[in-house]
Amino acid sequence: MARRILEANMRIPLFLIILLTGAPLGADFVVQTRFHDSAYYAYGVMNRAVEESGEYWFGSGVLAVSWPGIRFVLRSRENRLTIIKPDARVFCEVPLPFPGRALCSQKLLEYFAQDEAFGSAVWESECQTIGGHLCRRASIALTVADQGSVYEQRQETCWLTREVPFDLELYERFERAIREIYRHLTHWDGALVGQWNALEGFPWRRESTLYVKGGSRESHEEVVSLEERPPPVDCYAVPPGYRRLPELTEEFIVYDAFHGRYGIFK
Repeated sequence: MARRILEANMRIPLFLIILLTGAPLGADFVVQTRFHDSAYYAYGVMNRAVEESGEYWFGSGVLAVSWPGIRFVLRSRENRLTIIKPDARVFCEVPLPFPGRALCSQKLLEYFAQDEAFGSAVWESECQTIGGHLCRRASIALTVADQGSVYEQRQETCWLTREVPFDLELYERFERAIREIYRHLTHWDGALVGQWNALEGFPWRRESTLYVKGGSRESHEEVVSLEERPPPVDCYAVPPGYRRLPELTEEFIVYDAFHGRYGIFK
């Protein structure tokens, strides 16, 4: 089959093109995104702007997600999320629904013991066509505190679309699983998680502003391409030689210079 590359600036809705050109509905799709973090000043240091990429592979009942520094593989039929940390060469298999704090090491629990997050996630009435996809705007406000002291406030605008040719439920189940981990580990408010889970669709574009101790950072993420093609051989697999961990441990936390602290996954 000829390779089809569908760029994000197309004017005709992508799912219509897939149907009209006779592309097989069971094929694998890959969505590539670009992250951009603006330059920012924090803790006496001026940090440069950063651009990174993300990738989402959609197969039959399986989704592979690559974020900077971490990978995930969701196997929907097996109710399992595999979390892979390439720099530490470790992975953990998480059953779904997430079993809660019982799957987290004591050291990891202690690190986030004083964290809490609250806020809101709501639909707005505004709609836009972005890259040929009808999107609806959602607004997300998040406040994160450590030992009762607020250290992060985040305002995000998210443009969500349901006009996609891949299995949208795979993506939404992945996002719900990640939020459930955050809810148990870093004490996200249950009402916030419920509101966020109600925002259905794939994020074609996101824009956010983070405020931390007088500093701020602008970020955005957008889809840059959507392709239909055979996945790499190891796309949905754990690389050989990686060590399996029976629980989520401190090896899955990463340092964020903007916050001056560590966080889980990213």
